[in-house]
Amino acid sequence: MPLHVSSGNDKLGRIPNVSLMPGPCGTCAPELPCYSRCYAARIAARRPNVARAWHENTELAKNDPARSFFAPLAAWYASKRTAPGRFRFHVAGDIPSRAYADGLVDFAREHPATRFLVYTKRPDMIAGLELPANLVIRLSHWPGLDYGPGVDSMPRAWYGSSNEARIPAGAFVCPGSCVTCDSCYKPEVRDIVFDPH
Repeated sequence: MPLHVSSGNDKLGRIPNVSLMPGPCGTCAPELPCYSRCYAARIAARRPNVARAWHENTELAKNDPARSFFAPLAAWYASKRTAPGRFRFHVAGDIPSRAYADGLVDFAREHPATRFLVYTKRPDMIAGLELPANLVIRLSHWPGLDYGPGVDSMPRAWYGSSNEARIPAGAFVCPGSCVTCDSCYKPEVRDIVFDPH
């Protein structure tokens, strides 16, 4: 079964990315308040080929991520003439295991010419990780989702309107396209707001 790497999409532009299945039957934590509004789940439901690719990636990520997921990704990387400047994990899906999270860190360290971005709702999978400078993991905050203490130091992504009381004042508002903006890849941009989509 091959690993499916996308060359980009309308929002990301030509940023390569790899996704996993979203939702409780995929790689997301159970009982999240966002699943009923999940754009990735809607895409998977409408596009069987996309759902199949994400499902196959998920199987590779869950079985033996170092061998079955990150080794094929390294081979994909080696096939490129130049390393991409940016790479995005999880346009859909989330970190399925600590072994996978360790693989993200190792992969970023092995490819220092690329800046990597991961969004997650799984702080349990990344607690205590020492991230290289070229890897940003942003914790996604949805209405009704409370992580509790211990995650305040992470870069954050907020789903909602910038005038909501729960969203920090001065949070950067996503312009809607990664083509000309790379703020998410900068850990110093601590809070980023995404309008519902």
